[in-house]
Amino acid sequence: MTKYTGLLLLFFLFTQCGEKGEDNNCEFDTQVMITHFVDNTIIPNYQDFNEKVNQLNNAAQEFTNNPNQDNLMQVRTDWKNAYLAYQSVAAFEFGPAIDNGFSFKERLNTFPANAPTIDLLITEGNTDINAQFKSSVGFPAIEYLLFAPTDVNEVLAAFTTADTGNNRLAYLTALTEDISSKSQLVYDAWVNDFRSTFINNTGSTDGSAMHVFINEYLRDYELLKNFKFKIPLGIFNGGSIEPDKAEGLYSGISIELATANLTNLINLYKGVGANGQNGDGLYDYLVCLKAGEEDGELLADAILDQFEVIQTQLNTLSDPLTDRLNDQKETVATLHTELQKNVPLLKREMVAAFGIKVSYQDADGD
Repeated sequence: MTKYTGLLLLFFLFTQCGEKGEDNNCEFDTQVMITHFVDNTIIPNYQDFNEKVNQLNNAAQEFTNNPNQDNLMQVRTDWKNAYLAYQSVAAFEFGPAIDNGFSFKERLNTFPANAPTIDLLITEGNTDINAQFKSSVGFPAIEYLLFAPTDVNEVLAAFTTADTGNNRLAYLTALTEDISSKSQLVYDAWVNDFRSTFINNTGSTDGSAMHVFINEYLRDYELLKNFKFKIPLGIFNGGSIEPDKAEGLYSGISIELATANLTNLINLYKGVGANGQNGDGLYDYLVCLKAGEEDGELLADAILDQFEVIQTQLNTLSDPLTDRLNDQKETVATLHTELQKNVPLLKREMVAAFGIKVSYQDADGD
């Protein structure tokens, strides 16, 4: 039990902040905060992601037309840039990211890739991406094609071999086109009608912008904790590490991807926009509500302090994570522990202060 638990009932009973938080003389307009998130983080991040995905798709097309080593290295670079940009939109799987018949996260980042299935599809010449399982598409599938095997000459040979090389190239471009088209759909929806629809969906009841945003924020945080560290650590596997379950498995950029993901979550909490614009964030809302004040430390500061501990611990690790799981397992385990410490602060205390109901299902019941 944390020192804030005693305040939970109080907040559930008396905190009814919708457009404005009014308890404890809190004059906080959540619509202003949501508007700041949309205009200075969500839309700019989706725009950046869309541009980088288009660059990746163009590079893949160029590589298909002329499969040489220089073009392969360019596709790898553009893939990495797009994958890092994805980490900054991963927390926004709502609205158009789920309304177009797909789940952004599942279609773009189910890892690890299902290598045997991908190999079979290539052998068969099957490029019907929409019909494939989520583990055979997205960034992890592209990564498998570009980085496995390890030697770049062997990768290039796989794309140029007489029997299946053309099929492999076709599957690669089908994957990049799929991400590009889906990214464009989501971005276009945000800059057209969905922006106003979302920011005008005020209040804190189920389905409101605040409810949807907070739930997806929490879910993305727990996916960071569980899938990027807990599962590879083997905590679900009796303590036996599972390096082959890591994100960025073949490229060796797991820590870099996790850092980008964590940075986005921290910036949202602090109210820092994509280009450094300062505005109201979750921290400011908690300060206004004075959550935890009676216990001598504001909940807002407790969460921020823990984020700083997590960031510091993550910075002690270097890629590839697959190696760190072997030679620095305790350091990785400590990072997971620190990530876990923020779960009750965010998922129980913060949402209680906001009067928000947690409605998503996490992976391990935390």
